[in-house]
Amino acid sequence: MSDFIYDERGECVARIKDGAVLREFDGQKIAEARDGELYSLDGKLIGRLQNAHVVHAVASAIPEQWTSLLERN
Repeated sequence: MSDFIYDERGECVARIKDGAVLREFDGQKIAEARDGELYSLDGKLIGRLQNAHVVHAVASAIPEQWTSLLERN
C-alpha cells in the first residue's frame, strides 16, 4: 500500500511505499518517511507530513529542500 503526497495545486508529486519517498514522475527514491517526518537520503530532517502535504520542519511553508527533490534534472 502506498500513501501519496500532493502539491499546493492538488497534484500528486510523490508516493510513500515502505518508508521510501518516491518521486511520482520517475519513481526515483528521493527521501525517507518516518513517523510523519521526511528525511533526506543523508538523514537530515527536511519536512513534516500534514494532511498529505509537506510542510517545513520549522515554519509552515514548503521546504526548499523538498521542492528541489521534485524537480526534473
